[in-house]
Amino acid sequence: GGRVLDVLEMEALRMAQQEQEVLARLAAEKRSIEEALLADDARRADLRSERRRQQQAAKASLEALDRLRTERAVQQRTAEQRKGPTLEEKAEEQQRAAREAKKAAEKKRAEVLNTGGEKRAALSFSMKKSLI
Repeated sequence: GGRVLDVLEMEALRMAQQEQEVLARLAAEKRSIEEALLADDARRADLRSERRRQQQAAKASLEALDRLRTERAVQQRTAEQRKGPTLEEKAEEQQRAAREAKKAAEKKRAEVLNTGGEKRAALSFSMKKSLI
């Protein structure tokens, strides 16, 4: 009967050993999965921080672009002011000068032709009989 017991003990030992191997394999798989999940979380965190960094960089460059546009607009305005009147302003000034010149010429012509109705002192004479 001792040999049967030895065989049963050997079988029990073998089964316990197989069970230990299975448990060890499961523990290793669990560790592997947990490491993969941790690595995945770390990668996601890296991606989030990289995305946040890119967004901040984009925002900063847009703000810089806006500042540059504003500075250029100010420089352009000051340059135009230094340059003097714009074309429209020059044209208005020329038209005003032309109107004034025309008005002055008409006034002179009216004086010469006496179209205003008033008498010129040098040429006025009366048709009344003289008191001589």
